[in-house]
Amino acid sequence: MKTGPEKEDPVILEFKDFFKLPFGPKGLEISDRLLAVKGRLVVIQGHMVKMEDPGPGVFMLTKNPITLGDEEESLSEDLPASVLNVHFAADGFIFPYIDGMIRLRGKIEIGQRMENDGRISIERLKLDPGILKDIRTTWNQIIHDR
Repeated sequence: MKTGPEKEDPVILEFKDFFKLPFGPKGLEISDRLLAVKGRLVVIQGHMVKMEDPGPGVFMLTKNPITLGDEEESLSEDLPASVLNVHFAADGFIFPYIDGMIRLRGKIEIGQRMENDGRISIERLKLDPGILKDIRTTWNQIIHDR
């Protein structure tokens, strides 16, 4: 028997769920669907944004594959409106780039927040620590096998 927020089944979230459609005169508005999963455990699929110089503790996830160029280029020109900043306990760990579609689990946070790259994010995923542990273990095995 499942009880409490830690035992809940994750909600499937898609990038199309982020904003009200069609966009109206107010521009982008957070959808009721996204607001309903605030603080809840979700599962989402997407592509990691490939960056030249990623930092520890966060990466971006989008519906389609995207590569960001050098720092002089504006992030806003390349990124879609529906971008999810994925946060994790870093301890200096830089999440390795994974090519192709990935499926992540974590809790959704909503609200304006200044990211390390200077952008303001609206929606974020706090990555499930179990997923991070599995990835770190696999990544360490790859590095040691070289």
